Amino acid sequence: MNKSQPQSSGILLLYKQFLSDGDSAAWICKVAENYSFVTLARLTDSVQPTVRQAAVFALGMIGNREAIEYLAPRLNDSDKKVRVLADDAIKAIESRNIPLRGRAMLERMLVQIESNHILAAVSTANRIIASYPQASEAYCRRALAHFNLGLIHDAIQDCRQCIALAPHSYMAYVGLGQCLLELDNPRQALEAFRDAVRIYPDLDTVRIQIKRLERMLRETT
Repeated sequence: MNKSQPQSSGILLLYKQFLSDGDSAAWICKVAENYSFVTLARLTDSVQPTVRQAAVFALGMIGNREAIEYLAPRLNDSDKKVRVLADDAIKAIESRNIPLRGRAMLERMLVQIESNHILAAVSTANRIIASYPQASEAYCRRALAHFNLGLIHDAIQDCRQCIALAPHSYMAYVGLGQCLLELDNPRQALEAFRDAVRIYPDLDTVRIQIKRLERMLRETT
């Protein structure tokens, strides 16, 4: 018998139990007791979608930044639930990688952007980046703030820095595409949008934008 079979069956049982009772503390404890990081990482590539779901979910709960290497490919998984779980897992790990104060500042920045206090949002982002230079999400959100201020080149620089820190950040590619459109560079914008959907296919509005740009470029050549 393939030794991965009992491991797959075991994590499925634990996952189904969690889905039934919602006891996250028990789930984390049992997974940590029974599965190593290496095993969970391997199970994210299982042929069974439900096993991939369980393994991805587990890594999101107990994994560190090293786990993102195994979770990022699952953003493009053939199973939609795996893709959604991988997206949530990566965000959870990236959030845990920032101390509580930094997380609070990121939340404050989002509120500032949503309430149109853009200069305050940039100031908050600057403080986050000064204290936590690996906080890729701070660059992504500052890119949005810079874009809203009309500082397109600054926004592009932020998007590229986010991508350098987090190559799986599809939203940074979306932001980059929007900036390039603003600079009247549809061909490069199209490539940025294509990169975004290659990473995470469930971007329906971006797919619409891609089709629009492809049609426009065909008509102008």
